[in-house]
Amino acid sequence: IGYRTEEEYQDWKKRDPLELLRSNLASTLKGWEEKRVAIETAVNKEIQEAVAFAKASPLPEASIGTKYTYAE
Repeated sequence: IGYRTEEEYQDWKKRDPLELLRSNLASTLKGWEEKRVAIETAVNKEIQEAVAFAKASPLPEASIGTKYTYAE
């Protein structure tokens, strides 16, 4: 965990805003868990498709690396 102690990490993990929001939504909105799973599934699918597209795409030419880097 780097320079943090395990105890400090666990303490902050309890205050994670995303986890607190997830917990709050699950306890207040009926059907939230199903919606959350559907959203996460859709997002993961989109990420996988983007990664597959990037891997299948040819590498750009080296000369394009400096395009738009410097004023012309």
